[in-house]
Amino acid sequence: MLGTSDSLITVQEVEEIVSAPTGAAKQLRTPLMIIFGSLLIVIATLLILLVLSLRGSRTGWESVLPFLDSKPLDSLQIN
Repeated sequence: MLGTSDSLITVQEVEEIVSAPTGAAKQLRTPLMIIFGSLLIVIATLLILLVLSLRGSRTGWESVLPFLDSKPLDSLQIN
């Protein structure tokens, strides 16, 4: 009775799947997903800041880096 079961996978196939070697990519999947996700968020944020800066909005690069807004010629005049 033990050999005639109604399962879709045999015991030998289960042992082959469990003993299959896994590569380094499978072990590093979660850290790589976290790194790539964080990188995508940073790139998207910088792209949004660039678009807002090009539109002349004060919420763009000038709000993050205020020294970009100053004009060096205006600050050097003594008048």
